[in-house]
Amino acid sequence: MVRAIAAAFVTLGLVLLAVGILRFTTVTQATEFGEITWTTRVEPEAPRVGEEFTVTLDSCCYGGSPLIGWGLAVIQSDPPVAEVRSLFVYTDAAVTLMALRPGIVEVRVSGAFEKWVCPGTPTPVFPGPGCASTLYYTGASAEVMVSGEEEPTVTPELPEHFGDVNCDGATTSVDAALVLQVTAKLAPFPACIHRADMNTDCYYDARDALLILQTTAGLIPTRTYEPIACPA
Repeated sequence: MVRAIAAAFVTLGLVLLAVGILRFTTVTQATEFGEITWTTRVEPEAPRVGEEFTVTLDSCCYGGSPLIGWGLAVIQSDPPVAEVRSLFVYTDAAVTLMALRPGIVEVRVSGAFEKWVCPGTPTPVFPGPGCASTLYYTGASAEVMVSGEEEPTVTPELPEHFGDVNCDGATTSVDAALVLQVTAKLAPFPACIHRADMNTDCYYDARDALLILQTTAGLIPTRTYEPIACPA
């Protein structure tokens, strides 16, 4: 039989340094087994951009019963300050995040655990005959500031090849279709139409489209684009 027992929660807030942990909560839960204290532990306490950090829902004095349920909420701005990499749940719940850019991220971790009452055993971890269980819910949160400089986003330069008329870095049948559409005046010139002149005769026509298809099929090698000197 499951017996419902009211649990009292007291939440405390702490303000620490200008970097690192800004605030964390400690929850004290009153049960028939005494008080159970839950808090959040952050390691390292002052993560920097490019580092992983772990937020753990840590407990004291509840007998080590495994968590049978958990919840996770990561509250942050967009673009995100951190991303979740992994979550481990047993007697505690620990979430590991990667710090992406400077800013503040709040991590809320919750859990549920079960306590058993058995005749002749005050606080068993595992049930036996004649035992009754009580389900408890808890949770805590941490607000963490990530410091450091955001790494610049480097856009890789795409290779320039003959036949890549849509500038996507590859020579494909799509490029051949674009050349045919331009030749038939069914489409405007794409951004890299200058790469369509496969036979370097200073014209864009069906012969170039055929050469693009042959390149796509591997019948002729892909060539690096070089400007063509055409008569005015």
